[in-house]
Amino acid sequence: MSGAMCSALFALGCAALFVGERVLGAGAGRVGFSGAGALMVACSLAWRSVRWARAEGERRRVERAALVLFMLGALGLGLYAVRAAVPALAEDWPRLSVGLAVLWPTLVLASLVPLLLVELSAASMARAPVVEAGRVMAALRAGLGMASVLVTCSSVLYVASTRDAVADFSYFRTARPGESTRKLVRALNEPVEATLFFPPASEVAEQARLYFDALAAESPLIRVGVVDQAVEPRRARALDVLTNGVVVLQRGERRERLQLGTELTQARGGLRALDREVHRRLVALTRARRTVYFTSGHGERTERPSAEDARAGVRGLVELFRAENHDVRTLGAGDGLATDVPEDAAAVVAVGPSRPFLPEERAALQRYFSRGGRLWLALDTDAPEDAGDVLAPLGLKLGVHALANDVVFLRRTLQVSDRANIGTQSFSSHPAVAALARANGRDALVLSEARAVEELRPRPATLQSVEVTVRALPDTFADTDGDFTFDTGVEERRPWPLVVAVQGAPAVKGAPPPRALVLGDADALADVLLPNRGNAYLALDGMRWLVGNEDIAGAVESEEDVPLLHSRAEDRGWFYGSVFLAPALVLGAGVWMTRRRGRSRRTQGRPP
Repeated sequence: MSGAMCSALFALGCAALFVGERVLGAGAGRVGFSGAGALMVACSLAWRSVRWARAEGERRRVERAALVLFMLGALGLGLYAVRAAVPALAEDWPRLSVGLAVLWPTLVLASLVPLLLVELSAASMARAPVVEAGRVMAALRAGLGMASVLVTCSSVLYVASTRDAVADFSYFRTARPGESTRKLVRALNEPVEATLFFPPASEVAEQARLYFDALAAESPLIRVGVVDQAVEPRRARALDVLTNGVVVLQRGERRERLQLGTELTQARGGLRALDREVHRRLVALTRARRTVYFTSGHGERTERPSAEDARAGVRGLVELFRAENHDVRTLGAGDGLATDVPEDAAAVVAVGPSRPFLPEERAALQRYFSRGGRLWLALDTDAPEDAGDVLAPLGLKLGVHALANDVVFLRRTLQVSDRANIGTQSFSSHPAVAALARANGRDALVLSEARAVEELRPRPATLQSVEVTVRALPDTFADTDGDFTFDTGVEERRPWPLVVAVQGAPAVKGAPPPRALVLGDADALADVLLPNRGNAYLALDGMRWLVGNEDIAGAVESEEDVPLLHSRAEDRGWFYGSVFLAPALVLGAGVWMTRRRGRSRRTQGRPP
């Protein structure tokens, strides 16, 4: 029997034992397979011993290595037999039982894998007059390395499956009180009680207490207490709290709840956004609820875009306004806009209208503004033909051409048209851009195909002030021919006005003055760009100034992770790079190192 046949018989015996013991497990089939397997292993081991005893020279060295591998595998099978034959081993010596359960398959793998490579190496020299034992030993070492990798991977997978531990290595920090929340607390005229329901020594309670203690330092009217719901169930029931992990804010008879949870792993998301959620509830407790109307019926951006309108909607903007304790409603000709703006309107917002307003609707908006109303108009390249008639009473006009910038722009499609995606960090000190101005360049406003908002001359006598709050960067130009390329001598680079705040004279002495905010881009407030923090700040502070809440203008802190967004082309690049490029680089490095080693051996006069 040749060495290869002997090794094949040994491997076949191991396979038969596996089927009998691990697949069948009982009955006559187990006895037959296990008995045949044990017989084949014993015969192959005996014959390999005979081959080793008869071999000479380098071949004897090869046979000895194969015999050692046979004995290693037989030892592993013997350890399995001992563990299976002593059922009480798992109860009396559990550690020994676990050790044997790990050791026996390790020994079998350390036998079979190197044995395969040894036989392949020996087969390549079957007709050679002299057997090169060095090549066989190198194959044996490679096989032992492969077996070690298999054993290590199996061990890691086993430990990971039995010890189901979860570790969160993401960035975590509890949000601190933001500028807007601090202003809100300083403006309190009644006490607000913050009751934190947590068990003793709760990590979540410690994090939340740090936040509320910082708020309490801003005003003596903030009172903070930590209560265990299980210890004081009567107080918890009075505040409608049934479990721990809840924060209750109370002002008079009004209450707002915030659910955090008692485990830090579950409360991380809530703690990251704690300032935003507390700010939202403080606004609901301390500020009157107002009604904001969005115009409709003129092709405006809507909260839920239809199949016919592929433009981005304004769902995020509506949610921001609702978080500021505003009741958001629609207002069109069918809702009475052609007659007059409702008396309860705190502000009227028009985002991206593309069809003209009726003359009666324009007249109603003008009357509303004249009597102290608040308007927010976001117009862009889709602006209707009567945009000039809408803006003229505000002393403004909309630029004819879209703005572009070939120096600083936002890459989205990797086309030249990306130059219409402009950004700016040029803000005035106006309250409508308070958070952006105080960011000191950390946050930018992003716009897409924006148009300039310019002042009419002479200014209407009914207006008190017209102030540019946001300007484009100096390299921005009006793209007159639509090729997104600056044409020297034809097009002009300058800091075009992008957002303008208008304040009129009060209709009656002592009454609030009319206000308007005009933005030369609807996309800046739509869902496609509103996730940018600078755009969200403009939306929040702009509305606060319009409705008279500029005393709380400013940033709301958040430690939430910013999602990484990739275009389809970028995703395709990552896919092909990881599937093809990375393996090709590894393969190329291996080929280069192998050729380098071969040249080194030839230089030293040794066989490669």
